[in-house]
Amino acid sequence: MRILHISDLHVRSTWESDQRKIIEAFLRDIKVQHQQAPIDSVIFSGDIAFSATKDQYRFALNILLAPLQEELGLERNQIVLSPGNHDIDISRIDRFTEEGLKQLLTTRESVNGLLDDPKSLANQIDRLNPWLEFHAEYYRESEVERISPLLAIHRLKSGDSSVAVASLTSSWRATGAGDDGDRAALIVGDRQITDAARAVMGADIRVAVMHHPLDWLADFDRVDVNRELNNHFHVLCTGHVHLSEPQKITGASGTIVHSSAGSLYQSREYTNSYSILEIDPSKDARPYEATVRTYYDRRDEFDAALDIASDGRVHIPAGIIRQEPHTRDAEAGTPTKNSDLAAEYLLDIVRSESVLISPDVNVRGMADLLVPPALLPLPLEQYIAAGDPEDGNRIGKDDLREKFSEQGHFVIVGDESSGLTSTLRWLAYEAYALDSQFVPAVIDYAQIENGPNGVAAAIKKELAQGGVAFGRKDELPRLALSVDNIDPSTEKKFLKLLKFVTEERGNIYFLGCSSSDDAKLLTGLQGRGNQVCRRYLGIFGRREVRHLVELLHSEESERVVTSVLNILQREKLPRNPSMMAALVSIFGDNETWASGINDTAVIEIYAGMLLGREDTTEDRRFQLDFRERQDILSSFAEKIVREGVSSLSRVETERFLLDYFDELGWSEPSSRVVDSFAARRVLFERSGRVRFRQPMLQYFFAAQKMNDSSEFKEWILRDPISHIEIIRHAAALQRNDALLLQRIADEFRTMRSGLGSEGEDPFSVITNREGWDPSTDFDGFLPDPNTVSPENALGEDEELNRDLARRMDDVLDQLDAIREVEQTRSADRNRVRSHAEAYFDGLSLLSSVLRNSELVRDIRLKRSTLELALNGFGVLAAIIASEQATGGYAKTILESAIKDIELPELEKEELVDRILLYAPIIVAWGGMSHSLASKKLAGLTQSALRDSDFLAEPGQALMAVILLHQTGEREWLNHAEEVFKRHGGRQVVLSTVRFMALSAFFSSQSGPQEVDRLAAFIAEIAIHNTDFPNEASRLGSRNRYREELKKRRLRINRIGGPRKDPLELL
Repeated sequence: MRILHISDLHVRSTWESDQRKIIEAFLRDIKVQHQQAPIDSVIFSGDIAFSATKDQYRFALNILLAPLQEELGLERNQIVLSPGNHDIDISRIDRFTEEGLKQLLTTRESVNGLLDDPKSLANQIDRLNPWLEFHAEYYRESEVERISPLLAIHRLKSGDSSVAVASLTSSWRATGAGDDGDRAALIVGDRQITDAARAVMGADIRVAVMHHPLDWLADFDRVDVNRELNNHFHVLCTGHVHLSEPQKITGASGTIVHSSAGSLYQSREYTNSYSILEIDPSKDARPYEATVRTYYDRRDEFDAALDIASDGRVHIPAGIIRQEPHTRDAEAGTPTKNSDLAAEYLLDIVRSESVLISPDVNVRGMADLLVPPALLPLPLEQYIAAGDPEDGNRIGKDDLREKFSEQGHFVIVGDESSGLTSTLRWLAYEAYALDSQFVPAVIDYAQIENGPNGVAAAIKKELAQGGVAFGRKDELPRLALSVDNIDPSTEKKFLKLLKFVTEERGNIYFLGCSSSDDAKLLTGLQGRGNQVCRRYLGIFGRREVRHLVELLHSEESERVVTSVLNILQREKLPRNPSMMAALVSIFGDNETWASGINDTAVIEIYAGMLLGREDTTEDRRFQLDFRERQDILSSFAEKIVREGVSSLSRVETERFLLDYFDELGWSEPSSRVVDSFAARRVLFERSGRVRFRQPMLQYFFAAQKMNDSSEFKEWILRDPISHIEIIRHAAALQRNDALLLQRIADEFRTMRSGLGSEGEDPFSVITNREGWDPSTDFDGFLPDPNTVSPENALGEDEELNRDLARRMDDVLDQLDAIREVEQTRSADRNRVRSHAEAYFDGLSLLSSVLRNSELVRDIRLKRSTLELALNGFGVLAAIIASEQATGGYAKTILESAIKDIELPELEKEELVDRILLYAPIIVAWGGMSHSLASKKLAGLTQSALRDSDFLAEPGQALMAVILLHQTGEREWLNHAEEVFKRHGGRQVVLSTVRFMALSAFFSSQSGPQEVDRLAAFIAEIAIHNTDFPNEASRLGSRNRYREELKKRRLRINRIGGPRKDPLELL
């Protein structure tokens, strides 16, 4: 179904000439859009007129509404009109009556009282009479149902689907006050919105239309309207703000699409636009697409709104709206389901504690705040062992929602920083979402009160916070109850909880505890005859990260995912939802990412959040501000690092603080300071020992101390490889430390010299690997043009590709889990690292320090260091290729990942072999793009590539080209062509350059001239290893190849096929 959404024409006699011009362009554009795909309905969300005169409505009818109806071939009831604040006659407003109404209409009950009194209502909406007269005349012969003076219902059909549109009036309390004087003061009214919800009940598609967005309603009214919209409608169309902004709004019952239309006319100098909303009524979880078209004055035509999206189209994945209506009190019209109130309260808690950095966080639903947790049937280490690909086993993660109907008791096991609390909240809410008879509630074990009814009392007290009131003797409703932080050592309370969850049948219980307590909890439950399902929280995987990135609407989704995972791995951060949300929020800002934000900047932001950087208030218990807290923690980090330990005892920590305060002449309570840092989630105490909650914080604060103390800095630099993370952060915080850059470069140069002389070519190891067969690599690259159809040009196995991507995510998550377990095992013991690991550590440190030394003014130093790093990454690829130890297990994992995919065995083997063949390049490319990629190094990279001595070594030259390609430099092609001329005889160089060229060739960002050059370059690569009888034959083959490439690109662009970076496909 396609809905044309227009708004805010503002017809005025002095504007009629310009308005006529724009409307004519609009009608021309709509004709084209209608011919491409029929438009089924029109919604005009207010402000047809400027001051609600008959002449203005007559002009709008003659120049817009009638021609539009004729052009689209619609019945009049298929055009929905809603009044705006300019559709009222402000001359009819009595100032004294208005002041009285403002004082009176401040609650749901008072507004409903007025709306239920027809005579009083008629007196108070006199300002609407011009609109009501126009509306009645316009629909005089149409089947539009007028429910009240404020509400009209349109019933339509779209194929086999029924459609109901409620035209609401949000402007009946508008006053015409300037400077947004009506903002947060307007009223729709509980009675109007509930009548609308009842009227549209049963329709397959339910749309609400009103002029003003929700934030223009009074606070008490916005809650009621938002509730009914989320419970009963799929789409909300508004105007007024003159901005096209299709988006999602969410509440306890799901997701609704909000189409905010731009102004059809607000002068020739400002943006004039309209939207087309597309809905697929065949799907419960409906995907929506909004096309926004903008008027371009110089061309006198409407075209794609490029300020909204690259093609003017916004894709909105919408959630499921519950179909069943709420039970309502017939007289009061208020919700009687406690589950809704409890769910909204739980949702508000999650919103308030969310670390998502998003402007719409306060209107997001649970599905847009929390990502479904990774729940495992076994503890992480056992899960990994049971899923060992060498045995051909693979145990999947669980979706507990499938078990809610058959299981009543769930034990969820998770330790500190695992995300246990958010998981318990998510589970309780999901139980309600699947069956609204369950009232969701989450309590902490510590809330259970003394006395025989201590559990019930804690639940009632918690629900009362959300407006669900119970008397002391009232029975509790059916519950989806989560209990957090269960501690069986408090025996009386523990027995009280076991008694409650055993005797109170019909509820669903989610019981959360640590891994040291789950056995006793499980035994206690099963000993009382309860069937129990126990699940363990796993690490946050790639699927979950991608889900989180999508929630924040990032345009750089794959890059954000990669960046977040790299930081988590490098900084050894906990993989829980809160940490992920913080990182994704920070990285989700495109402008910040484009400017080259580094790991240290992310951690600095995170640390600032923990320490209250933006909090101008002081701690009332002891006068410490942000800077003072930061200095204390930097000194604490220095002490831990110097002593070579990860923690200090509580006594040692307090002694350290006393000595610190003595040196400053302060007298602060050291015990309270420790507790304060623990409360801020910076420090963590367990078994009497105090440590930083995450290692990254220790490294970060130690780096701050390294920059502040020359003596500590010299101590660190005596053994830089043992303090890589500290040095990385120190360089990023300083950014202009030339001496540090020189020291690290000298250190790595010593390490590099141990591999052989600078004149050697270790990169040749890759070239000679089995699989690089220059005579067959391009055979059949371009199939017979007669057999290539637009369909199979894109590939017929998109679902296969998606399935492979999902499986690869699972494989990589398993590798991450293995790494995490291994890190835990080896945390307290020294481990002998492989040669490749040691080399990569040094190279990573060199690259990070260089990337973060952008303010160093010694160009020669930076250039020589860059060349050293690029050479290092070329050598790294060679080392990986030569270390066969990495091949066996990697191959086994890849084979396990694709074993269930429907592909011939030979093709599976070829796929695995090809991935492994490119693995050294991919690993080197990935490491370089993460630690070295920066536009600030682009000029130095190009300078290096113009140096014939640098260009002579193929490994470093290829890495330099990859770096330019990755940072989006247009000049990469010039240098790629030169590297190909020099080293195209090496198959690894040839194939890698070809991949990059194909990526750019099929990109929509490449202009015509660039496409021509790329086509010629790719054709030259394709025929490079082919023998021809003469030059004419060679040129003929090259030209045919180039033309076929262009045809392929046109065919794919015409169909709108996927354009993926071939390197990423590997």
